[in-house]
Amino acid sequence: MGMSPEAMLYHLKKLEAVGLIREKYRRPAPRKPESVFEMVADRLNLPDLSENPGLAKVVAETVAEGQKVATRGYLQAAEKALAGEGDKPTVWRVNAKLSSKDAEKFRNLIEEAIKFATSSRVEDGDRVHFAALFFPLA
Repeated sequence: MGMSPEAMLYHLKKLEAVGLIREKYRRPAPRKPESVFEMVADRLNLPDLSENPGLAKVVAETVAEGQKVATRGYLQAAEKALAGEGDKPTVWRVNAKLSSKDAEKFRNLIEEAIKFATSSRVEDGDRVHFAALFFPLA
């Protein structure tokens, strides 16, 4: 994932400390057992972050790191596509002025797409990655 094992463990422990992930099991490894983590849910509604500055900082760091991972994944997929080894990745970007009602409708449509992908998982399917940020602009 483009980071050292120590950096990865640091981020995992931060996520575990605020209850976003949990250790699923440990598996044997050459030096010491490895922990395998899982999300506590497919989708999380975070509390008001202004009430929990510690969680707000962890969320901001995690979102930034997640975007870096998504960017690296996109670049790898684009390189494979250019070499004729895979499908072309797709980028969607929207920067629009919407009414409050339409902004909520847009958010709900994104959530429906995520629910579809989550409920349509199959063991032998194609792996895909979708990353979305939805936030008001100042």
